[in-house]
Amino acid sequence: GGGGRGGGRGGRDDDAFGAARGWIERHPIVLKATSMGVTYSLADLSAQLFSRLTNPEERLTLEARVRRNAGLGLIGLLWVGPLLTVWFEWLARVFPGAGGGAVLLRTLADQLLEVPFMISCIFFLSALAEGHDVAFAARKVRAKLLSTWRGCTVVWLPVQLVNQGLVPLHLRVYFMSFVSFFWDAYMSIAAHAPTPAR
Repeated sequence: GGGGRGGGRGGRDDDAFGAARGWIERHPIVLKATSMGVTYSLADLSAQLFSRLTNPEERLTLEARVRRNAGLGLIGLLWVGPLLTVWFEWLARVFPGAGGGAVLLRTLADQLLEVPFMISCIFFLSALAEGHDVAFAARKVRAKLLSTWRGCTVVWLPVQLVNQGLVPLHLRVYFMSFVSFFWDAYMSIAAHAPTPAR
């Protein structure tokens, strides 16, 4: 009898895990987007702490801090996560395979097309989320895009070679979420550095 009851519980547990796995397989973009939202939010909290420790004169209200963090978290959740999911699937269709040529083409396409677009989006959307106007957001992109893109290439070119060459397609956004924590903290610091008036 005890074995039967134990087997029953195991079956229900298996059913629960199976249902969860099935839901994730049917809605992969939700979990991937959530992972990016959480990563962006935690990275910004770290960036804010770093800025506070290195610049004790910094005076941001709690409301401004919360708004900044919520804005970046939502950008990761609603924009970056879904976009990367679709982008990596597109890259895999256009440049299929695990050979060196396909991996290199996917990585170069990512660095030359997706990266500058994503950096621009993050700078632009984070400015809007914090209450700035479109002109300020565009000025931020113009002032910071090229230098940030250069730094990004140094970090992400080798990371993306690994991601595109060794990581299975369904795990690539999660791998990005894991590695990007420190980069996202840097991006948050860069996005909130002073923007030139013109």
